[in-house]
Amino acid sequence: MALAGLVVVAVQARELVAALYLNPDYASAPVIASAIGDAPHDRIVTLGNYPWYESLWMLRATEWLPGHRQVWQGLPFLISVATIGIVVRSCWRTFGPWAAAATAAALAVTSSGMRPVLFTLDAHGGAVTHAVVLGAVLVVAARRPALPTRQLVLGGAVLAAFTAAGATDRLLLVTGILPFALAPLLVWWLTGTGVYRRLAIAATGVAVASVAGGEALTALMHQQDVVPLPTFVLHFAGSGDAPVHLEVLLDALADLGGGRFFGEQVDAGGLIDAMTGSAVILAALVGSVAAIRWTRGLAEGRVGRDGGTPAARSQVLFVTFWLLAFALPALSFMLTSAPQEAGSSRYLVIVFFALAAVLPALAVAMPRARRVLVVGVLGFSIATLGRHVVEGAETFGGGPSGPDAAATAGWLRDQDLHVGYAGYQDAPVLTWASRGKLAVHPVYTNVGRTTQPLCRFPLHTISSWYTPRPATRTFIIAHAPAGYTQLAEPSPAFGRPVATKTFGRLAIYVYDHDVGSQLGTG
Repeated sequence: MALAGLVVVAVQARELVAALYLNPDYASAPVIASAIGDAPHDRIVTLGNYPWYESLWMLRATEWLPGHRQVWQGLPFLISVATIGIVVRSCWRTFGPWAAAATAAALAVTSSGMRPVLFTLDAHGGAVTHAVVLGAVLVVAARRPALPTRQLVLGGAVLAAFTAAGATDRLLLVTGILPFALAPLLVWWLTGTGVYRRLAIAATGVAVASVAGGEALTALMHQQDVVPLPTFVLHFAGSGDAPVHLEVLLDALADLGGGRFFGEQVDAGGLIDAMTGSAVILAALVGSVAAIRWTRGLAEGRVGRDGGTPAARSQVLFVTFWLLAFALPALSFMLTSAPQEAGSSRYLVIVFFALAAVLPALAVAMPRARRVLVVGVLGFSIATLGRHVVEGAETFGGGPSGPDAAATAGWLRDQDLHVGYAGYQDAPVLTWASRGKLAVHPVYTNVGRTTQPLCRFPLHTISSWYTPRPATRTFIIAHAPAGYTQLAEPSPAFGRPVATKTFGRLAIYVYDHDVGSQLGTG
């Protein structure tokens, strides 16, 4: 199943990339990376709800390569294969090939809910990779508690520097850094086995240094006026939010399995969604029970008392780390304002990784549980791969279709038009599809304004995009139905268009002046 999953991804890679970059969020990362170098020094770059600085640095560092567009699109695939490989290798060394095979099968089929995070650069995929590396390092370190202090400090410094880049995404705090620090500390506290003490101190030091480094890098980017959306602030959940958050949590877990089925139509596809989505929800329930029993077992001395054995230490820390990587993100999902809708499942991809890693590990010593897990993993894998093969790449956004985007970009180039404005659903997609020949900047309709009917979009923008351009022909692209991220027919305040053209649902309006001079700031 794991090999079949990799083959399906390889065969569908071109189609999958095309589908992913029709989503404005995923297209915005390479668009901003391409444009930021030519922007003036006093520009302000506003990223999305979280600062994907690490991805921006990676894109900028590889921009000089020939065919860098293909490199940028291929990087997430390579990183994801490596990330899954690290989990599987860690599981193999710790619990053997059977557990590793089950983990590989569950992860390598890449359900549709996980693909956007794994195969793009600005959807928290970096947090997953960093968490996986931290877990693998902890397991390796557990086998060598007597490592010389000099090597321990040097290795910790390298790991902290690596993790600091990922810590600019604060999601990593609960998905990787806290589990890394708490796992040996928790085992030491519950078992009283002193062999974990030195590892707990070292892990805590790495965690503190990583967070401090992440804050320093974030401050540096703020000084360079590269900032996240300032209006996105997490709050603790209200006292009455628990039922809503639980509902969103269940829907998000189902989405990770590729099966957002609550309230959907009952048909063949809906039944498959219900099966795969329910499998992840069931796995999460089993994982919750396992976390409680594991913690109780540690406290009662039934687990980990033979802490002097390298293999036992690595097994104890492997399970504890991944149970924490499962529990802490799910708990924070319930206790904060993070869950907005099922699409918030991007925050919980590490939960899927944790379940795929820890449940096979715990089932190794239980023949009945192994049989049940085999049936579950095979059923999930077959259903997920079957859907990928039958339906092809998913639709990841509500923007233009591939043919409409290509036709629009071609017509605008033929008309010698290079700068224009569109709703957020369309602007970054068209800019990326034109291979840099067009600069389509996102705007939105500001209801209630008459002198400035359009305003600058608040995220994934560079302020210099909206500098007035005297004596420049520009265009506006409308996309029905109108909404916050799609434009309706342009306001008469822009004057009479000198030309119009329609491709599918995209309507182009050409003006003999820069309509950007009439934009509001929002």
